[in-house]
Amino acid sequence: MRKRTFTKLILSSSLAVASLLPLSAHASVETPASVQAGSNIMTLNVDGRSQVFNIDPSIQGKVSKKHLQQIAQQAGPGGAINITNIITPSSGENNKTTPQAWWDVSISWDVVKSVSSRDNATPAQFIISVAKGQKIKLTESTTKKIGSTISGEGAIPSAGLSKVSGSITGEISKTYTKETEFTGPPDSSNFVSRAYYWTGFQDYGTFTLTGKGWPSGDTYGPYSGSYKEPTYYYEWSRDIS
Repeated sequence: MRKRTFTKLILSSSLAVASLLPLSAHASVETPASVQAGSNIMTLNVDGRSQVFNIDPSIQGKVSKKHLQQIAQQAGPGGAINITNIITPSSGENNKTTPQAWWDVSISWDVVKSVSSRDNATPAQFIISVAKGQKIKLTESTTKKIGSTISGEGAIPSAGLSKVSGSITGEISKTYTKETEFTGPPDSSNFVSRAYYWTGFQDYGTFTLTGKGWPSGDTYGPYSGSYKEPTYYYEWSRDIS
């Protein structure tokens, strides 16, 4: 069998994320009545301190302790953190057969992925802060998202990298429209505002890519590289004094 090589090509497609609005190291929180009623209370040890989470009943059993610990590290010391939602993406995949070199009508590509590190938090993205006793809507729509990153090593053909790209989730996102309403702490609260955040998570891994040409039967590769793939996002909030 002949082995084909190609000009080096590296694909890197990542989407920037907004930075976390700093929280005071001494910020405190009270459990909002709307979250406390019927919610699931979870307490975890985070960096030697006890952190309380209020888990919305609709997502009980879906949250990960590792995810919660990373969110707590982003938020810093304080009172209870309210976890209101978690979303997982669906992954698509490209067809294996891709038109390629002049001597082959098509190349059938095969990707083998290996996850090296799971559930890595991306920087928390601030959504909005709402004053005590207030209900407000956004002044304009905003989208929070994280994307994938793919890096190929060596002489990887572009069609092969497209196959790798099609085998992972490219992006997860949430759009908050101007009709989305956010609620601050109740009037009876000792806290002055409630801050809302969005945190995404990624898996890190490596891949091996091989191809077989038709009608020649030539083999292509193996090629290798690394990737970061979005897996989850959490919506959460905290009341601030």
